[in-house]
Amino acid sequence: MTDRAQLIGPSDIADLAKVSRGAVSNWRRRHSDFPEPVAGTSANPLFKVVEVRQWLEVNGKEISKPDPVMRAWSVVNSYRGALSGSQDLLIYVIFAACALKKSELTGLPLPESKVAHNEGMDAVIDEIAQSINVDDPVELPHIAEKLTERIGGYRGRSAFDFGQVRSKIAEVLAALAKSRQGGKILDPMCGISEALIQTSRRGASFDSYHGVDVNAEALSVSRFRAFLEPLQATFISGDILADAPRIGVFEADVVLVEPPFGMSYEPTQISLDDARFDFGRPPRNRADMLWPQLAISYLSKSGTGFVALPHGPLFLGGPIQKIRESLVKEGCVESIISLPGGMIPGTQIETVIMVLRRPDPAREFVRLIDVSRTDSYIVEAVEALSSDNCDSFPYVIDMPISDLEKSGFKLLPTLWVSAGLGKERQSAKVLKTVIESATNGLSQIPPVERTNEIRSLLVSNDSLRVLSVGELIRRGYVQRIRVERCHSKDHPLVDYAIQRGDLENGEIEVPPVPAKFADDYLLTKPNDVVVNSFGRLHASVDRAGSHVVGLAMETLRLLDMSELLPEYFALMIGSDWNERFQLGRSLGRYELDMFEIPLLSRQDQEELLRIMRDLKRSEIATRKYLESLDTLRQSLLSSIRFGVEED
Repeated sequence: MTDRAQLIGPSDIADLAKVSRGAVSNWRRRHSDFPEPVAGTSANPLFKVVEVRQWLEVNGKEISKPDPVMRAWSVVNSYRGALSGSQDLLIYVIFAACALKKSELTGLPLPESKVAHNEGMDAVIDEIAQSINVDDPVELPHIAEKLTERIGGYRGRSAFDFGQVRSKIAEVLAALAKSRQGGKILDPMCGISEALIQTSRRGASFDSYHGVDVNAEALSVSRFRAFLEPLQATFISGDILADAPRIGVFEADVVLVEPPFGMSYEPTQISLDDARFDFGRPPRNRADMLWPQLAISYLSKSGTGFVALPHGPLFLGGPIQKIRESLVKEGCVESIISLPGGMIPGTQIETVIMVLRRPDPAREFVRLIDVSRTDSYIVEAVEALSSDNCDSFPYVIDMPISDLEKSGFKLLPTLWVSAGLGKERQSAKVLKTVIESATNGLSQIPPVERTNEIRSLLVSNDSLRVLSVGELIRRGYVQRIRVERCHSKDHPLVDYAIQRGDLENGEIEVPPVPAKFADDYLLTKPNDVVVNSFGRLHASVDRAGSHVVGLAMETLRLLDMSELLPEYFALMIGSDWNERFQLGRSLGRYELDMFEIPLLSRQDQEELLRIMRDLKRSEIATRKYLESLDTLRQSLLSSIRFGVEED
């Protein structure tokens, strides 16, 4: 065995020491005794594990317990970019290695693979398998997934061509599938079979599992995954659009589809007499409405299809609307479930699940479920779909098909559920309270006082000096500070990061970084001024200090507070006249050095801050009053539309 398993990269060191990669970069820059890289590239240097561990121990850094994934990742990491072939070949190699390890541990034969191997690939698979230091084969599927997730983390949004391990959408599909368990389950575009695997892990009771895919590597990964689980499943190689005759007639009790969104297709892929797509052919550059038809075509008489889609197919016009109309009128659409944004890693694409049945002319309504604004969306979606009566669910409505027809068959749940049709009768007692709140709110607004002080400030500053931030820095009043930036939600200090929203609130109420991390990161100090350098201009004083900051944040430190108060400095930075120093609309970055700061005396700064605090109190009270008026307006209109319910 080579020494590849003894090499780790900066991200692995960060995991080992439970810090961010930025902290590792700081160690390398500040400590001359930090180990030198022995392999890799300048962008991805590799270090000897033993040397790194020794350095961490000598310098009193925390070292995490040995992780069986770490050693295997050292080998996988060394081969990233080295294997020829498709971009997902390395993922195939990972699952092949874990399957080989299970075969060695259990004596079970390896599943069939349709991917051609050469001696080099076999050697890589063997090396990864030998680096996986576990004795229990139950751990292997999770090790394979963790290694695959690391590949995705390096490659970002386009991490996988044929599926995502631990997909949130697949998790929803699996939960819905279990709610209709029994008989056969089919994924006609299975990729690496994430939806089938998650369905099995939920303990769903199906007689048989089936998957179809055109990609040989994906299908082989599916076979390896089924072997690792273990899961008895049948996998068929073929293009589900073009090879329908070869794949044959199939009737499934549940069909799951998690397709690529917005995919293009060639009309020649589908035979003109292919009855599976009799509801209509979508535009060639938007294949989304093929997948509901595909699911329906493989359903048994009482079967259910669950298809993930983006929002577009639910409201777009033209051929897409005609397909949608046909599906609804034929009684094929049982429900639409709107999910939260961000279900697809690296994007904010909003997703729905279309719940489908065989044609049923007797169907009178479509159940629209909006769980897009709840953390427990899986449980609530399953409960809402399974319930006989939707009245107990505030986020569900059974929309008559006749009403949907009037809207052009727009099926997006948020269009209907948010309106709360039939569920918004106003309580007479609540309506009375709303009226009283709006009537009495005006008297709660404190008057603006200190008018004499305001006049005094204006009179005393005719010869006011104005200096730029750049000039203040050069004169030694202010210093620009480099602080650790929190680049993602996976950063170990994300809970202690000052974000743009904290600046917008005016008060920074973020907990300080724990003392044990203080030496490893550059942190703010008490009374530092934090400014967002992109978008809407905001600045605020970090009174407590000991924070990291979010992206696009600048930190300024006052070196002489006898001349400038932090609160006054932040107030001046965030003032309207400095918005003109934003460089370009597309970039939106502020040229902070050019910001203009009027230099009042310290006494006048204190007086101005007192005035601004009084104005803020009046502003808050006024805002509450305006909100009460808006609530009254909405309540009155709802009362007219839906009536008043006597208590």
